[in-house]
Amino acid sequence: MSARKQPQVAVLGAGNWGTTVAQMIATNGHAVTLWCRRAAQAKEINGRHTNEKYLPGIELSSSIRATHNLHEAIAAVPLLFLIVPTKSFRQVCAAAGDVLSPEQFVVHGSKGFENGTRYRMS
Repeated sequence: MSARKQPQVAVLGAGNWGTTVAQMIATNGHAVTLWCRRAAQAKEINGRHTNEKYLPGIELSSSIRATHNLHEAIAAVPLLFLIVPTKSFRQVCAAAGDVLSPEQFVVHGSKGFENGTRYRMS
């Protein structure tokens, strides 16, 4: 059995769009840590390589490792994709801010406006 590559990219958000982005990155040869809000979802992704709720019938790359620990997903990863629903964007950013370093690149892929403020995610 070959050694697993160390995570090089993290994707925060394991819904349809986040899981699709993680799969695209993994199929291009990169190890991906995919952050899930729910431990059961991370267990499914790691154990069965599926995310049936959001991508039914799709087998996920074995280069994707899921976790429900936000700090574990972010720590020491040079590139981070933030793909969470707009309703939780501010909360996830605040939690991630304690772990992020200036050397990390963050790309957000969330769309829409924040409820209440009507601010764009950028």
